[in-house]
Amino acid sequence: GRMISGRISQVIGMRFPTEPAHPKYGRAAAEISCPMAYFYTFSHGDTRREVSVELYNYNGPNPDVQNLLGVGDFKPTKWRRSWINPPMGGDLATVQYTGVNWPLMRYSDILLMLAETEIQVHSAVTDTAKLALAEVRRRAFPEDMWTEKVDNYIADKSTSVDNFFNAIVDERMWEFGGELIRKNDLVRWNLMAKKIDDMQTKMEEIINGQDENVPRYLYYRLKEDGETLEILNPDYNHPADGAMLEGYSVKAWMANLSESNKIKAMGWINANLAGYDPLKNNHLFPLTNSIISTSNGTLSNDQIP
Repeated sequence: GRMISGRISQVIGMRFPTEPAHPKYGRAAAEISCPMAYFYTFSHGDTRREVSVELYNYNGPNPDVQNLLGVGDFKPTKWRRSWINPPMGGDLATVQYTGVNWPLMRYSDILLMLAETEIQVHSAVTDTAKLALAEVRRRAFPEDMWTEKVDNYIADKSTSVDNFFNAIVDERMWEFGGELIRKNDLVRWNLMAKKIDDMQTKMEEIINGQDENVPRYLYYRLKEDGETLEILNPDYNHPADGAMLEGYSVKAWMANLSESNKIKAMGWINANLAGYDPLKNNHLFPLTNSIISTSNGTLSNDQIP
């Protein structure tokens, strides 16, 4: 409730320094986190990735410049304060109620609900379902990638209803990052426990250097504006592999990750799963007594037999 009442870009979004606030963009505690693994679920070239989750924030030694993150510092960045126009710095720098509107329904949600409904009603992957998914993916990828990432992708996923359903599950993850839809989707599909397990497995692969899409070293440089980072290889190992590269700085990413950083990368998962028993309920957090009582016996905290 508190975000939708006006604290979007403050509670949820990219982290900006709080004391003192960023002179141009203001402050943002960005209390809501996401797993590092989310960044690496996206395909290379998916334009939604650098909207939904970034490898940098402004909360570093020099707050005027974007700073590369630590492995445990990822946030859903769709609501970043630097995209508010005009910028909320100066006299507005400490204002938490930003006035940014929360989306109640987006057209891509309607398209993906249509695709999901089609395959459920007809027990087949219909042309309408394919077209709806294609429309969402065409918006996500540049046109020169449509053959691979739209046409071929959808043809591959259309071999069975189950495969197409799983494609919808993935597409909603990529499309609605940071929009607080995912938990409800996973609950209604009864996939909460499975996806949490999948995420934990992916995180363990990443921090142990077993995911080839996660570079050992990141190469980056500051653009001419003196503020914005250009990250050369966010999702692949550069051939230089830690050696100096002219014009770029280098940061050890997955190379020689310390035990404390491994713990930090996994820590939010463990903290948020304390007491979660997937054999007992599929809500992640318990339903409140008021919800249970007003459901007149329909709901309980023991949803899975």
